[in-house]
Amino acid sequence: MQQSGYTGIPSRRCINWSRTLQTRGDGKQRSGEQSEPRGRQIYELAVQQSLLPTSSTWALARSTLHRVWTQNQDSPKDVRRTIVKARLLTRSYILQADRAKFNQHQVSGICPLCNSAEEDRLHFIRQCPSTAALRENCDDELSLAIPWYALLGEADKLKLILDSSWFELPERLIPTIESVSANYVYRLHCARQHNLSLRLPRGGNTN
Repeated sequence: MQQSGYTGIPSRRCINWSRTLQTRGDGKQRSGEQSEPRGRQIYELAVQQSLLPTSSTWALARSTLHRVWTQNQDSPKDVRRTIVKARLLTRSYILQADRAKFNQHQVSGICPLCNSAEEDRLHFIRQCPSTAALRENCDDELSLAIPWYALLGEADKLKLILDSSWFELPERLIPTIESVSANYVYRLHCARQHNLSLRLPRGGNTN
């Protein structure tokens, strides 16, 4: 059941496309400024790009830090966890599906951990059977914090784990959700690195 004050539906916050077209005394547009239609085009292009498919683009306001960074506690361990999560969020964490794409499919995109499916982010974070125990622990912790978490589909759980700003959440829950999700993806990363290190020759690069 949903609790009052928040829902399980991604927030639909409207971006205020206030006019940014300003003119000088001669009526010409100031250098470096963009009109409202141009600003909308840039936003729509950002939404379409594959680099941020699970990032809530309304949260990417100018001169503000994304939630993934504001919840970081500055300890070395927290910084490492946050970096891994940020890389997964922005697709700079290279998985086998990415390697296959970049190498024109001359490299297999199959998950090296389970060898049963393509290793994209959904598989790595939500579906790989080799990390089922880690995933169950994460789901249990998030279910305690969010009563409706179990009702979400796998794609929405992926969104919540990588970018909780997609959802209307009470402020008091955000530190817990960010901590649980960052710890979870970091443990996935460590399990993956350990598994791959056993298969690669000494000195090999796993990511």
